[in-house]
Amino acid sequence: MPGLLMLLAIALVLLVTMLTAMLVREMRRPPRHTEAYAIARNMACDPGDLDLPFEQWSLDRPDGAILPVWEMGEETRQDSLTAVFVHGWGHSRIDSLARIEPFRSLVDRMVMYDLRGHGDSQHCLSRLGHDEHLDLLALLERLGDAKFLLIGHSMGAVIAMHAAIHARANHLPVATRIAGIIAYAPYCDFHTSLRGRLGVAGYPGRPITDLAMLVHRILGVVPSSLSEGELRALDVPLFKKALPQ
Repeated sequence: MPGLLMLLAIALVLLVTMLTAMLVREMRRPPRHTEAYAIARNMACDPGDLDLPFEQWSLDRPDGAILPVWEMGEETRQDSLTAVFVHGWGHSRIDSLARIEPFRSLVDRMVMYDLRGHGDSQHCLSRLGHDEHLDLLALLERLGDAKFLLIGHSMGAVIAMHAAIHARANHLPVATRIAGIIAYAPYCDFHTSLRGRLGVAGYPGRPITDLAMLVHRILGVVPSSLSEGELRALDVPLFKKALPQ
């Protein structure tokens, strides 16, 4: 009997280890929503499929990451407004196309990009929002002197809020040009969101998620969350809308 219990314990440890490794890999390497994904689901592959003229270019980051960008419209006046769309984990700029309709006639320019490890981004893994607000701020600087409306979904909403908070705390010039944030299905705690995702999909949560979070911390990646203090520091207009992820 002790031998059987030992075997069961070993099997349980191996199972937990395997599930943790799979979750860690999935978190850093989410499904790629690229053109093939869109074609298979009869979705628009790019803004041109929605009769929107666009320019495609890349945001090159100092660590070698390459983040592809779609830019639609242009600055036509000094107080022009640019909507910047930030997608959630496991999505891409292709998914952001589904959110543009209400804004087409309200803004002068629309911009969307692929987060690290998503879509057509290159030479990078997902950082689960960790320091990804710096990529967004670099994008805003690249886009010039327009006013910006940040439109984020889930993790993208958290990234957008962190960008506004960081810009204000560090007195960056772009801070005064962030006119507001629209946050679809934002969360405060990444771990809670992760457990919810797994539960909906029928997968086990704790202790797998706790171990996966620990592994990421060891690797230097702290999934992005929002504390009460950070939310209080957010001093731009914020509209939150709860949607299923």
